[in-house]
Amino acid sequence: MIKSPRTAVRSAIAATAIAAALVLSACSSSSDNASTSAPASGGGSGSAAASGEAVTITLGTQTAQGGEGPYRPVVAEFEKANPNITVNLVETPTDSYAQVLRTQLQAGNAPDVFYGQPGAGNPNAILPSGEAGYATDLSSYSWATGAIPANSETLFTLDGKTYGVPVDLAPVSMIANLTAYKELGIEPATTLDEAYQQCATAKAAGKSLYMIAGAGPPNLGLFASQVAASLVYGADPDWNTKRANKEVTFADSKEWQATLQQVIDYKDKGCFPDGVEGAGFPELTNAITSGSSLGIFAPSGAVVDSKAAAPTQEFGAYVLPAATVADTRSILSTTNGLAVNAGSPNQEAALKLLEFFTEPTSQDLFAKSSGNVSLAATASTGVPADLAGLGDFLTDESKHVPLPNLFWPNGGVYDALGTGVQGLLTGQATPEVVLEAMDAAWDQTS
Repeated sequence: MIKSPRTAVRSAIAATAIAAALVLSACSSSSDNASTSAPASGGGSGSAAASGEAVTITLGTQTAQGGEGPYRPVVAEFEKANPNITVNLVETPTDSYAQVLRTQLQAGNAPDVFYGQPGAGNPNAILPSGEAGYATDLSSYSWATGAIPANSETLFTLDGKTYGVPVDLAPVSMIANLTAYKELGIEPATTLDEAYQQCATAKAAGKSLYMIAGAGPPNLGLFASQVAASLVYGADPDWNTKRANKEVTFADSKEWQATLQQVIDYKDKGCFPDGVEGAGFPELTNAITSGSSLGIFAPSGAVVDSKAAAPTQEFGAYVLPAATVADTRSILSTTNGLAVNAGSPNQEAALKLLEFFTEPTSQDLFAKSSGNVSLAATASTGVPADLAGLGDFLTDESKHVPLPNLFWPNGGVYDALGTGVQGLLTGQATPEVVLEAMDAAWDQTS
């Protein structure tokens, strides 16, 4: 059973959480992620929320290409509870969201509440936005600080200031088209050798076992992170801490070298379709919903999106296998968060919406819509049906690790990984070159 994140689930993250030193630098790889002049926090019509006057605020989130994000049900309930506040939900495709948000923040026209990933290791990470003055400090609100699971505080807090809250607990997994698996007479592999055999089986049937967005570095970074979950962090959960202390490097790590070599092996063994290096997010979606590819790599909420796009087919979430079941690790983290725009003139209404997302009923509703795990899950709550394929990789804290890059010091390290995997697919890069680039990006803020 899934324990309550407000009590026991916090210990699940604690087992694999990485030291605070990794996020304290809180810088992004892109120079445009910081600003020498931060927008001022506005009062404006914020008091309208308290006075009962009508006010409209904007919630900006990312969503799968052509999909509908999970925020709508919670927004609808919020508007029922607060009839004077209208929420304009703006959903931007995942592959362009980070750049759009950065541009909006710098131009002073960002949404009142915006989506961001915890920590500092992603282009849309919350901590760099807070450090640049773009996110409202929430540290004086007990509902905000209390919503953050223990040992995830450093993903949302910098220098004593809290800049965001998590909205769910998200497994990152292999999303399987189970209908396509059944048509080939196979089930999701539990060992690496079995997966390689299935690659040949799928290719002989004119399909591919796996599909990745070869033209989309974020998806490539996520795929490589799933390989690293077993090879790197399963072997040494403290690897990130050691990198922060300069005890290890990516380039000298046999485990990271093996991770990138495995990416190459997948390609060489025909696990991806021909021309995968040019595929984007639309091709990724089409491949899994049509069954031309049996699996993609994404947060488990993609099961819900896939079902909506192809309701006649069956989908599930599974773990990308390592050499043995004992060596295999899944990824489970507070990887989705929300923050309030410090420059919003509607602070009170925006804070009301953010607080609403931290309430247990809202968290349960959001998890049901997103396909992830509710932060308010109780001890009586079992594994959600869509995640049954994850089994004890979801409930046994020794079998999952956090998303590695959440604890990296800047988005440049993840960018180097994603673009590096692109180079591996095209043959224009080697594992050594990619790992050296990741070290260089890390050391920019060390």
